Amino acid sequence: MFGTSGIRGTVGEEVTAELALSVGRAVASDGYDRVVVGRDARESGKVLTDALTAGLRECGADVLEAGVA
Repeated sequence: MFGTSGIRGTVGEEVTAELALSVGRAVASDGYDRVVVGRDARESGKVLTDALTAGLRECGADVLEAGVA
């Protein structure tokens, strides 16, 4: 799931909004207090970045949303 190219897996199976929320919490809890979040144009991107951003902010990170890159 975690590789040199990021998190990989099938959306809705291995890669879920719950996973993205947990990753956001973990990243912010690990001391990353400023994070830029971007995504590609895939349909699943919005749900996953929203969850990631929520987890980051929940744990105190300042998030810059770059949108679709």
